[in-house]
Amino acid sequence: MANNRDLYTLPLKTPGSRAEIAAIQSDRKRVAVARARQSPFWKPRLSHIDSDRLDNPDEWRKIPILTKDELRGLTNDQFYNEFCPVPQSEICEYWRSGGVTGKPFFYPRTYDDIR
Repeated sequence: MANNRDLYTLPLKTPGSRAEIAAIQSDRKRVAVARARQSPFWKPRLSHIDSDRLDNPDEWRKIPILTKDELRGLTNDQFYNEFCPVPQSEICEYWRSGGVTGKPFFYPRTYDDIR
């Protein structure tokens, strides 16, 4: 039987080369864009992005920058249902970010995010 420490240990290994780091980044860019496209907030903003060209800096720069003011402009319902529409059962924790304004943001993190 596993002890409690084993429950929190992930099989992560340090990349052995710059090429391995680049491959991980390349893969995770595609995952990030694919996940963002599941969001009603991001889907139209990413419709012009070619997922097969994300390693090209010119293509990556086409992704619009999101500001905290844009996030603050969303209602709670818009934020949780349109920006990060994840079923409640997949959320394992909420991160709090207060920033310098003192207005906290609560970001849901899924079990996959933590992994």
